Amino acid sequence: MFQHAYNANENMLVCAPTGAGKTNIATLTILNVIKRFKDGFKVIYISPMKALANELVQKFTKKFSEFKTREMTGDIQLSQKELATTHIIVTTPEKLDVVTRKNSALMEEVKLVIFDEVHLLNDERGWVLESLVARLFRSVYRTQKTIRIVGLSATLPNYGDVAMFLKVGEGGLFHFDSTFRPVPLMIHFYGIKSAADQTGINGRRRRQLDVLNEKCYEYCMKHVKAKKQVLVFCHSRKETMVYCKYIMNRALELGDDVYLGQSDKLLIKYRVTDRELQKVAPSGLAFHHAGMVRADRNQVERMFMNGDVKILVATATLAWGVNLPAYAVVIKGTDVYDVNLSESKDLSILDVQQMFGRAGRPQFDTNGEAALMTDFKKVNKYMGALTSTVPIESKFPDFLKEAMNAEICSGTVTNVM
Repeated sequence: MFQHAYNANENMLVCAPTGAGKTNIATLTILNVIKRFKDGFKVIYISPMKALANELVQKFTKKFSEFKTREMTGDIQLSQKELATTHIIVTTPEKLDVVTRKNSALMEEVKLVIFDEVHLLNDERGWVLESLVARLFRSVYRTQKTIRIVGLSATLPNYGDVAMFLKVGEGGLFHFDSTFRPVPLMIHFYGIKSAADQTGINGRRRRQLDVLNEKCYEYCMKHVKAKKQVLVFCHSRKETMVYCKYIMNRALELGDDVYLGQSDKLLIKYRVTDRELQKVAPSGLAFHHAGMVRADRNQVERMFMNGDVKILVATATLAWGVNLPAYAVVIKGTDVYDVNLSESKDLSILDVQQMFGRAGRPQFDTNGEAALMTDFKKVNKYMGALTSTVPIESKFPDFLKEAMNAEICSGTVTNVM
């Protein structure tokens, strides 16, 4: 693989589990471009998330200090002058889609395009990736200048189809199954139902949320008693605080608080300003979300890394932005509120894979554990996607109108006869 990444100039597709080192392969392909062109080149790295784009910019700036690396996302605009002087552009699919519609000249200087998380093709955003690939091939055909395409993906069942789509030859396809993960991962799926409360008053039915909270608490305490750390992912900032308090009160009620480790000295060792965090931290618990001030977030990360916090309840931002692994990871529910739709939707497979990627610490553990707790009707959907038994399919036909309108507006399509 090293020879193909660093010395060849053919398209590549690398399918490997999270944490197997796919970003290092991307780095080798960038070094290949630098070796061949020295200057006067552009590399585009397409990241699925803005949080991840920022982390990659910092990483590439440190590694390629002689070359200019910039982020181009919905939050950060680049002027024509900045685009002209940038060698490595880290962007999101949607942003690059908009920019290349207006500025087709940009693609003429590009020598390498890296698609991170190609399995997003199966997501509702996948049609944007397909549009970008089609636009790339059209640019190659029009200018007769080669653009190398490198795809990085999780393990796929139909990786051959994706390789064909990216025009990857037999020598450029590398597929590694889950056995190549640095730390073997055991995955548990829990289907939660609303069940009759056997011990409650008048046999009333317990709400599904109560069952979910209790099951998650039991799973966490099982690992805490074995002296392991647990990372719990919730889907709102408020829920992280609420569930931290739930664990603290439930542990006091059942006498499990001794396993969490009570220490008032924690607040002296780690200065935190958040009032709610000050209440739960002495009990060996903490929460983490993007709404906290940066200083508090940094302190929470230090607490967890040093082992002073046994259970950390966080939102998805922790999975994407910070490398903070734990022995066990729990995803508590899969309903995520979408502001644009004004309703809840299912947690994406990409988010689940990223969260599960935090399970198992290579330097400390020989294995890791992950649990997904959701409505029992949704278990099969997630199980099929995460065990790579469901092939990914094109989403382009569902969004053909949007794609066609975009190409007509940009002047690519002028006649449909």
